[in-house]
Amino acid sequence: MMKKWWESIDESIIAEIINKVNLARYKDHTVEKCRSLFEALNLTWNEYYYYRRSNNMLTGFELDKRIDSDAFIQLLQGLNYKQQRYLSMSNELNKLVYLTPRIMDNSILRSLEYDPNNITDDIRLKAEEKHTDFIKYFNKLKRDRFISEEESIYLKKFIKSFAKLLYLVRSNIAHGEKTPKGPDRNKAARDENVSGVVSLLLFFIIDFIFDNPSKSIATYDTLIPGQNNEEIFSKVTGIWTDGFIEGLSYYDGSGLPAFRWELNSKLVPVKIFQSNQQLEEYEELDKLKGPDYTRIWIPAKLVNGSKIITHIYETRY
Repeated sequence: MMKKWWESIDESIIAEIINKVNLARYKDHTVEKCRSLFEALNLTWNEYYYYRRSNNMLTGFELDKRIDSDAFIQLLQGLNYKQQRYLSMSNELNKLVYLTPRIMDNSILRSLEYDPNNITDDIRLKAEEKHTDFIKYFNKLKRDRFISEEESIYLKKFIKSFAKLLYLVRSNIAHGEKTPKGPDRNKAARDENVSGVVSLLLFFIIDFIFDNPSKSIATYDTLIPGQNNEEIFSKVTGIWTDGFIEGLSYYDGSGLPAFRWELNSKLVPVKIFQSNQQLEEYEELDKLKGPDYTRIWIPAKLVNGSKIITHIYETRY
């Protein structure tokens, strides 16, 4: 089996990326959720850059100068054709296309010394350019939806405009409301509105990069075939594989199997269910497990030596 590029990332950095994703999933505030996902992606695009550099895959521009936003563009363009198409046709992306008001570049607003209480049409149009370009390439791509991978001329340009817009969102939410003409009291509402849409897209992207953790789960208890709750996955197409995770395996106060993820701990044998479809059973499992367990992403190793990222239920106490 061909090794995936991210398998070369140091385990401690993989753990940091996953921790940021796990934190984001349980944050109620959408801007904080979005910020945590961008932090995970920041670590990821840095590692993708180092991977490509070590394999002589950098673009000529990157060889001349390393820029964060370009590293992010390369990360998204590194997604395969099917993943890029899925993103371009998703309902979540459609929401970003038709988001109102359009996303403005805060750095442009500040450079034009805007009045936060009265943003003129001229300034607004200049600040919205990245969102406008994104919509332009989306509309071109929409006319090109059924063209083959080899013939599609707009997908790469669309993904580039998409990455630029997402990077703009990252930059916007990293800064506060201060301006030379007083606080922009509407910025928080704009950031909240944008983050609610963008965070869903970021989850998709991270899931794609790490080969769909959303389609698998590692288990050490009654979900295993032959156990009490095996029927939950009986109607789902997929396979069970033996694997290992790092952490603490024990029995809780009720005598039930429990687990805590802990890096550099002992290897715990698990059964890993892998499907080719999104697992809608998670909601049912969340109810079954109850408040004493949290569903998280975790790195795992299959018996054939390959690495995956999957779900597991971690004991809270």
